[in-house]
Amino acid sequence: MLQTAMRTGEIRAMKWSDIKDDKILVHCNYTLTHGLKNSTKTNKKRWVPLNAISKQIINNIKQESEYIFPYNRYAYQSFFYDRTKELYEADLISHRYRPYDLRHTAISRWLEENIPVAQAAKWAGNSSEVIWKHYVNITQDYEMPIL
Repeated sequence: MLQTAMRTGEIRAMKWSDIKDDKILVHCNYTLTHGLKNSTKTNKKRWVPLNAISKQIINNIKQESEYIFPYNRYAYQSFFYDRTKELYEADLISHRYRPYDLRHTAISRWLEENIPVAQAAKWAGNSSEVIWKHYVNITQDYEMPIL
């Protein structure tokens, strides 16, 4: 999620067959309440490029299922919760994160790297207006420029 800004349910629904030419087709969503849906939250398919880190992660996963990240909902949430709890207690993070926070961080970092808002919105599956309104956060400190 940190590399692609995909939604939690989109990550859970990813299949090996969805990967083509260093991109992943986002077309399904696995919700906690309704199971697998053959559409995204916005009902629009999209292609998301895979960067070097996401490709490395995927290449290190054994293909034991049609899904890239097979899971059960309790194991996934518990795993994420336990890892963030460990990091927080070790003073390695300032507060406890939710999986969805990774999406926010990814979109914010894209904009900090001067990815145009329209492109970030296309990859994230939102409009530019939604990106500005809900996702833009500062992830690093900046010095006030002299104008």
